[in-house]
This record gives sequence, structure tokens and C-alpha cells, in this order.
Amino acid sequence: MDKPYNNISETETLDGTLPLLYGKAQFDLPFTGLSFKVVMNYISASGNTISETNTAIAWESDIGLGIEAGNRVFNLELDDEDNFTTDLKFDGSYINVFYHF
Repeated sequence: MDKPYNNISETETLDGTLPLLYGKAQFDLPFTGLSFKVVMNYISASGNTISETNTAIAWESDIGLGIEAGNRVFNLELDDEDNFTTDLKFDGSYINVFYHF
């Protein structure tokens, strides 16, 4: 049986520095160890946009051991930047165990 798709690989190197707007909001519920947070990085100029958003809920014990679950989304939209055009989106959920000291 013939394969319907061929494996195609292409590499492009982009090098540059972009200043991003950064914002973070975190809300802690007193006496529970629960917190909610939203972190965002963003820039848009000349039809090009880069953004990253992270939303999460966390719980931390009295000794600093905790767990966090959230979702992260990264978007990259480039419109003919150095003869390169792309529209990428990476997103997914995660679980993180941490110790805060």
C-alpha cells in the first residue's frame, strides 16, 4: 500500500531580539494554600505576532511542597519576515510538583 504522505523536513533559522510585554496576575486564597495565576507575554508589530499565555491553579502545603496544574499556549505568526511566513500554535496541559523554600 502506498503511503499517502511523504516525510518533508525543512529547517529555517531566525535570529533576532524582540521586546515582549509581560503581565502576571496571581490570586491567593487565604488559609487554603490555593492560588490561581495567569501569565502572559505578547508583542505585535508589522503583521507579526508572538504571544504566550499560561493559566494555572496551584496548592502549596505549610512546609512548601506543592502541585500546580495548568495550560500553556504559544502562538507565532510571521508574515513574510525575511521571506519566511508561518502560523504556529503550541498548546497543552501540564502538572508540576514543586518545593518553595
